[in-house]
Amino acid sequence: MRSRPSSLRLGDHGNAAIEFALVVPILLLMAIAAIDFGGAFYQRIQLETAVRVGAHKAIDDQTAATIETVVKSATSLTAADLTVTATQFCECSNGATVLCSGTCAAGLTKNYLMTVTASKAYTPIFDWPDAVELPATLDASATVRYQ
Repeated sequence: MRSRPSSLRLGDHGNAAIEFALVVPILLLMAIAAIDFGGAFYQRIQLETAVRVGAHKAIDDQTAATIETVVKSATSLTAADLTVTATQFCECSNGATVLCSGTCAAGLTKNYLMTVTASKAYTPIFDWPDAVELPATLDASATVRYQ
């Protein structure tokens, strides 16, 4: 029986290329997912920070238009994409909701509060399958007592 020449013998040449070809798509998918989810979290943090700045402004000025301007200018997100609302409400010191023009029961103090909310539609970088659900809307809110 004749032996094959050494150049025709089976070996493990090319195994690294095959393993690389199998692993790279998985690694790319993981990298894209990390970038996509990271972008969503980054925008959410910016939204939360802007809402906190707006709530802080509400202590001095309860005008909804002013608060909206402050929130939109406190973030690097596109102002046209943000929906900002500022809602005033009152409650007694026991937690019961009361009209701001009304009064609380004897011995209770009335607290004036403002809730600032902001939302932004989030568009993922990659069109994920239906099994992966990213938040379609990013929301943030903060409530502050101003009087």
